[in-house]
Amino acid sequence: MSRREHDAVREARDALLLIAVITPPLIVVAILFGVASSQLEEFLRWVGGTLVMAVVLLVCLASALLAADRVGRHLWNLRPYPLRRMQLIPASLGVGLLLVAGYPTTKPVILGLVLVAVLMGALVVAAAALDL
Repeated sequence: MSRREHDAVREARDALLLIAVITPPLIVVAILFGVASSQLEEFLRWVGGTLVMAVVLLVCLASALLAADRVGRHLWNLRPYPLRRMQLIPASLGVGLLLVAGYPTTKPVILGLVLVAVLMGALVVAAAALDL
């Protein structure tokens, strides 16, 4: 039995990688536009906040899919349903934008997602370290 991730896990990981790679340069661009227009906080909130929330959402999804793939394969010989990068990227950006637009009302949701992302990321790192 192969230890390679299923397509859904790879697609989620690739979407996460794409968003994570474009986030720092776009935050720098947002800072430059914010300083130039003296609206730094607004640019950082909408651009930076949306991108960071998209990364958090994709970390949660990719980690959960990886865990489901490992557990499902070992216990029930199941695979996660296939997802596509081109679905995940706009979906994560859209949900991230909605969370940022609803702030401070969405603050508990954002904090919960960040906590889940940290815990799921730690679970994935621990599983990799233990070669599970």
